[in-house]
Amino acid sequence: MEWNQVIIILIPILVVELGFRGYAIYDLVQSKRKVKFFSKKLWLLLVSIVNFGWVFYLLIGREDPKIKYF
Repeated sequence: MEWNQVIIILIPILVVELGFRGYAIYDLVQSKRKVKFFSKKLWLLLVSIVNFGWVFYLLIGREDPKIKYF
């Protein structure tokens, strides 16, 4: 596989990664957003630095007052 083919495959993956990371950061800095497990500052650090940290934030870090689990 040549570099041109690798780049063509990686560019969409990077665009999706940056898009979801940006959305997670935007969602996190909203004043009305409540978070679970960590402070907002630590979540911001995890989302910004850790690869796919936004996945953990979006799946388990947000507290949604509309959803009642129990």
